[in-house]
Amino acid sequence: MDFPVKHAKSKGSGRFPREKDFPDYNAQKSFKDGIEVPYGEKGSSRPDLYQTGHSIEVKNYKITTSSGRSSLVNNVSKQVEKRISDLPVGTKQSVIIDIRGQDVSDEILEGLYEKIMNKTNGNVDIRFKTN
Repeated sequence: MDFPVKHAKSKGSGRFPREKDFPDYNAQKSFKDGIEVPYGEKGSSRPDLYQTGHSIEVKNYKITTSSGRSSLVNNVSKQVEKRISDLPVGTKQSVIIDIRGQDVSDEILEGLYEKIMNKTNGNVDIRFKTN
């Protein structure tokens, strides 16, 4: 499943993504035990964006430090694991890692990718947002 990664150009927090960047997705739906539940229900998961069969989470971590990379890997792996049981069965999970403005080598990105894939048993699609 492919999805566009667009650059957000309007004023505001600069947070990516926005609903208009993914018009077929709904923002911040809550899920628990494979079904949609009321927003913010205790113990539920709330991906940034969701459409039937696909969730998208966006992460914006400082990955120029080893502690930042470690925090990202731990956060993503915990979320992916929890969402396997919370999202409807068969939902593909994608994570967009927004690295705009950070000077990181391909070697660091490859290592980060491998760590996330290993820790999540390959249950997530990883993309890096660079512009």
